[in-house]
Amino acid sequence: MPLDKMAIGLCAFIVAAYSGLTVARNVEWRDNFTLWQDTVIKNPGSLDAHRNMARIYMERGQREAALPHLRRAVKIYPEYTWALEQLARLCTEAGLDEEAIAAYEMLLRYHPDDAHAHLALAEQYFKGNRLVEAEDHLKAALRHQPESAGAHQRLGYVYVLQERYDEASAEFRRAAELGLDEAAFHHALGTVSTSMGRNEAAVAEFRQALRAEPDRVQTWAAMAECYEKLGNAEEAVRCYNKCVELGGPLTEMA
Repeated sequence: MPLDKMAIGLCAFIVAAYSGLTVARNVEWRDNFTLWQDTVIKNPGSLDAHRNMARIYMERGQREAALPHLRRAVKIYPEYTWALEQLARLCTEAGLDEEAIAAYEMLLRYHPDDAHAHLALAEQYFKGNRLVEAEDHLKAALRHQPESAGAHQRLGYVYVLQERYDEASAEFRRAAELGLDEAAFHHALGTVSTSMGRNEAAVAEFRQALRAEPDRVQTWAAMAECYEKLGNAEEAVRCYNKCVELGGPLTEMA
């Protein structure tokens, strides 16, 4: 057989094989979906059915469809770690902050040593400006993971908002010792200086951050604000124009 015909035949075989696998996967998904959907209808108290329906929907990227099954799974078995974790995560992604908080709080009721849950709950509280609760959970996370640079960084931002600037600087420096990148470190110190009204010192820190990461849009935005406060409109406009050029979020998330 000529080589070109052999090549064509081989390609056709590969395409057919992959097509067959795709069809098989779709059939398998439909079969599983039908099985567990039927089980939910006939036995709405089945933990397995709700868990598997949630997993199927999550694998298909159908987050909103997965949520009711995760809620039901948690109602059936409140200590179910996987369901609580997934419910909290999906609620966070969907902007359902209060429900995410409730899920993380329930998770920590049963697993008080879960550093990740403490950290995630602290972020939720930080977003809602509930700084005392955020501080408590960040400290709890650090009790279990004392070398978490991210937790020290986040705690530093909580202290900035509480006007506890020495403590904030100490947390940022500890985060840098533990691996926080140079740009994030100097941006954080610049935030401390800005909050204290030391705008020239803040600009110096922001410039160091930008030397380490020139496209850090949050730092350009923060520096623009400093220049505005210093009455340097030309530099402020230049920084804002750089923000527009780079795009992306203009604020630093703690």
